[in-house]
Amino acid sequence: MKPRTTAASLVGCFLMLVLASAGAPAPAVAQDIQVNTADPSSAPQGTVNLNVTIKGKGFKRGASARFFVTTTTNPGGVTVRSTSFVSPSQLVANIDVALDATTASFDIEVENADGRTGKGTELFAVTTAGTAAFEIPVAVMFRDGSTDRITSDGQGAYSHGTDKVRAVLVANGNFFLMTNDSSKPAVRRLFLDFTDPVSSGSPPFGTGTQQGYLSTSCENSGGLRDMAVDTSQLCNMSVHFSVPGTNTQWAIRFGAYSDTTPATVHRIDVESWEIEVPEPAVGKLLSAPTKGRLVFTDQGNFHMPVMLSVTVLN
Repeated sequence: MKPRTTAASLVGCFLMLVLASAGAPAPAVAQDIQVNTADPSSAPQGTVNLNVTIKGKGFKRGASARFFVTTTTNPGGVTVRSTSFVSPSQLVANIDVALDATTASFDIEVENADGRTGKGTELFAVTTAGTAAFEIPVAVMFRDGSTDRITSDGQGAYSHGTDKVRAVLVANGNFFLMTNDSSKPAVRRLFLDFTDPVSSGSPPFGTGTQQGYLSTSCENSGGLRDMAVDTSQLCNMSVHFSVPGTNTQWAIRFGAYSDTTPATVHRIDVESWEIEVPEPAVGKLLSAPTKGRLVFTDQGNFHMPVMLSVTVLN
């Protein structure tokens, strides 16, 4: 015998369907990535280690940023060294702009770890080098000794424009060496030896030859360039590098902290300087992730004597 269908039961079923429909969650929709602004929105050729704040929406941890000449997939000489996640609406991209970077507008593309991407057009621009970028090509020679712990790779002087090396006095007169120009494959490297910690304990890694860049920051505003011949001054010095196969970047800094040793710079003549981190030659080793928030962690102090000479190229 079939159950009787009454008007009341039909009305009840109808109300249940309406209520169920009203309370049902909407289908999940993947959040779009939007890339809206970049700050700063431009940089001259030759700019290094520049933090660019990217704002938009839909960013996730592990997101990466890329810069392309507008409407192309050509990076145009802009290298993104790292991308740091700040919030779903903000990232920080640390970039280098090659000396020969394309002077044009750039699009910025952000890709989350799940493969979703978003792009903002004409958010950044590379401008002509002018006086804000590098201006004096130099050659750098490490004066390797038995006690040195930052030394050359044994291939002679690091000369600007040779073997993809970038070695210069920048506009403020400070010295800069990069052993791998732009995004090109590494040719030259530095030898780093962290086997002599200041206090007891084991270094985070042993010896190794790494691609890296080295820079100075001096007491006077003119840096090395404005020093009188046969005078000396103290300068902070940093060496930045990354270990292949890891998601970590490193820096060894001299003189930037009270428990480290600054470098002594002596101007020999109008075209040459000698730079030495003298005894006790203590540098602070710091590490930071290459993805996520850019926070440096103190990894301890190490004895790191180093001697080098800088010569203007004719």
